[in-house]
Amino acid sequence: MRLRFLILVMVPVAMVLTIYSFFYITLPTDVRITGEEFSRSRPIVTQKLVTQRTNEDAFVGDDEWRFIKVKLFGLIPIRKIKVDILPFERVIVGGQLLGFHAEIADDERSLTGLGTLTYVNPENLNFASMGHRMNDYETKKSVDVIGGKIYINSVIGIERSEGKKVGTYRSSIRNAGVSSEGDIHSSNSFGVYGCLSSGSKLSKAGELPLSSRYNVVPGRAKLRTTLDGEVRDFDIEIVKTRFQKKPSSKSMIVRIVDKELLEKTGGIIHGMSGSPIIQKGRVVGALTHVVLGDPSKGYGIYIDFMTTQ
Repeated sequence: MRLRFLILVMVPVAMVLTIYSFFYITLPTDVRITGEEFSRSRPIVTQKLVTQRTNEDAFVGDDEWRFIKVKLFGLIPIRKIKVDILPFERVIVGGQLLGFHAEIADDERSLTGLGTLTYVNPENLNFASMGHRMNDYETKKSVDVIGGKIYINSVIGIERSEGKKVGTYRSSIRNAGVSSEGDIHSSNSFGVYGCLSSGSKLSKAGELPLSSRYNVVPGRAKLRTTLDGEVRDFDIEIVKTRFQKKPSSKSMIVRIVDKELLEKTGGIIHGMSGSPIIQKGRVVGALTHVVLGDPSKGYGIYIDFMTTQ
């Protein structure tokens, strides 16, 4: 009788300890979210057994660091997660096709390329674009950009993506060498960065709030990109989101479902990299790569990785 009682008690306790240990190991020790997500205690953990949804779970410590308490079954504290707040809450949304005239580190050559503007910080006009490093088409290698200019590109035509062939914009730089839209300052694995000129047309677009990767979910979304000379929103589906402890440019898998965009481009083409991904009225990421063999599918980067610059 006593043995049966011990078994009845110990088995549930062991199960709880096992679940507790699993979540303690797998949960992040720190996160990077927006101030709005912190103040409203929007969830950063998707596991159903773990909650941090009440106002009491978000607090500022004695050392001024922000924390979120994570609880098993909403009752048992697992750990405190340190919170780093994104440097800005809202952005001017991009989508405009850009031409880059870039200066390369340790190289006397300049490099030209295509990419899409992701966002502009309305507070200082700093911009991010492309979602990955620029590539040198002569060496087929990625390069570090240390300066240059950006221009609005005029689209002349489109070469469609088909099968393993990735299409591209046929375009020309508008007012090349005469009226740039801003200066390139640097690049990293998550994009090309710089600052717009005062009065740039790119600073006139509308604003939207940001959402961190912890609130991106599979489902419907929008891709803001250039087609027929206009910046428009097109229907896409976020097929899969990835939990990444380290930043990467392949954070989520997306699929273009918009019939017009598929008909005219065949899917994702060169130059679309950096196109903002919008979900539930918030900028959540940017397009970065195409899936070879299925140009309707591609990868995107979480927007909070791009704001680290």
